[in-house]
Amino acid sequence: ALTRLAGSATALVVQIRHVVSQARIANLGDCGCLLVRGGAVVQATPPLQHSFNFPYQLGCTEMGAASDSPMDADQFDVDLRPGDVMVLGSDGLLDNCFPDEIASLVAALVQDPTNTADHIAAALAQRASEHANDKEYKSPFAFGATEAAEETWQSRKSLPPVYVGGKLDDITVVVAWVHNHNNAN
Repeated sequence: ALTRLAGSATALVVQIRHVVSQARIANLGDCGCLLVRGGAVVQATPPLQHSFNFPYQLGCTEMGAASDSPMDADQFDVDLRPGDVMVLGSDGLLDNCFPDEIASLVAALVQDPTNTADHIAAALAQRASEHANDKEYKSPFAFGATEAAEETWQSRKSLPPVYVGGKLDDITVVVAWVHNHNNAN
């Protein structure tokens, strides 16, 4: 370990348990998991944040980084069905794509039997990147920033947008597409 810089990271861990058709999810921070079924998000992990854009994170306290505890993670068990698509994404995805947009894109892509989970993940990452680079896009992050400002300045009923555009950030997307056990795919 030659790295001598303090750092921290959010964490999302998903264990797919085939025998019981279930996923166990642990989420710490503003990354997240969406379960898309029939073209709609039927379950999503909420972001775990101290305040807006200040997510829970794991850090190396010996090197001076602040750290939340792994025990702070939200934990969920989710029942899975054939055809379900689990989308795991960093804040770079979720700050730039609304859940309904993610579900719509997934629903369109699963219609083509030649598409794979990797193809779906790449398409979602591409869409998030396009939004992140659009200075006029009214992103989930922009809405969240305005909402946080309104909460801070409670004396004002409504503020103009305090942030407009996508949010440039790391974009990581992993997709799991649930198939029948009997299906060769």
